[in-house]
Amino acid sequence: MAEITSGIAFALGTQATAGSYNDALDADPATLTESLTPGADSQVAGLLLGDAASGEEQSGLNFAWSRVASDKAIIGTGFTRPLSDFERLEINTFEVTVPFCGNRSTLSSPTDADYEPNPGLVALLNGMGLTGANWGGGDGRIFQFDPASASPFSALVFFNGLRWKLLDCRCTGRLRLTPAAKPLLTATIRVGSIHEVAEASLPTLTYDPLDDESPPVVGTPATGFTWGQARSFNDCELNITPTIGETPDSEAADGLRKSLDDIVATMRIKVWEDDADDDFGYQQAIVTSDGSLAALSFQVGATAGDGEVAKAVQFSLPKPEEQGGALGPLDKKAAGEYNLIARHTAANQELAIIFL
Repeated sequence: MAEITSGIAFALGTQATAGSYNDALDADPATLTESLTPGADSQVAGLLLGDAASGEEQSGLNFAWSRVASDKAIIGTGFTRPLSDFERLEINTFEVTVPFCGNRSTLSSPTDADYEPNPGLVALLNGMGLTGANWGGGDGRIFQFDPASASPFSALVFFNGLRWKLLDCRCTGRLRLTPAAKPLLTATIRVGSIHEVAEASLPTLTYDPLDDESPPVVGTPATGFTWGQARSFNDCELNITPTIGETPDSEAADGLRKSLDDIVATMRIKVWEDDADDDFGYQQAIVTSDGSLAALSFQVGATAGDGEVAKAVQFSLPKPEEQGGALGPLDKKAAGEYNLIARHTAANQELAIIFL
């Protein structure tokens, strides 16, 4: 028996419309490079390089499938079951863990467009219901909720001798922001349908600049964390959770229409308390007026200028509502762990992620 050498790679690309596979992922696999030339359109497909501490074979990818079928009647007087009636193949688990940061390219006379993140990362943000625009506060790209415009994405996965083309994907996101570590996004991807499966060897791929530029580290430089007043955090996790509906549809792939029905952004954060406002956590829990919600913001990495590498990302929750908290010491100092939900009175303004 000739064994198959293990090989894993994945690329993601936003679709023009639902039901339309991203043809950029159909190109010669050798051209599926992440490499970005600032100000140009050379970045055609979002090849991502996963986190080695996650996924199969240190790839940052978890991938599994299952047969969906219905049983035929039992044969004879015993309990013998014949071949089931095949209906479709489904992806059970499709999860990627990747660094969350700017495109890691060196900038030259940058404008807003040059800060656009890797198109694979853009696809994941779109899949969570966020879309990008030029940032009005300076050069950069800002992503905010826009469920009416956020398109699903296609995925190309090479996994142990097979090439999977996946269509109409949406996802949830868990972003871990731990000081002294790189920011990591784990996206749990829900696949609309399987576009194609074929035998294929893993091609030679070019990951530049993902393979030669490190992502930023949380806290280096200092994040400028503010919630009510300047303070610091010990741990932070941002979760973006769309509700993805599923409705039978005679014209949809596999007979099921996927829809984006709801989105919620939540944050769990552990902070050191500040003696300038000892009861801050308590007061935020009993807020009765929108104007009393304290804005929360911080930045990972240094803003990039001309000749520098674009890595930084800024997070802003203008009106986070505290859902609950627990007090406890950290390094013999008073601290609190809080659960927040992003709120706002203006549509789609509850969360901003800015690449700088």
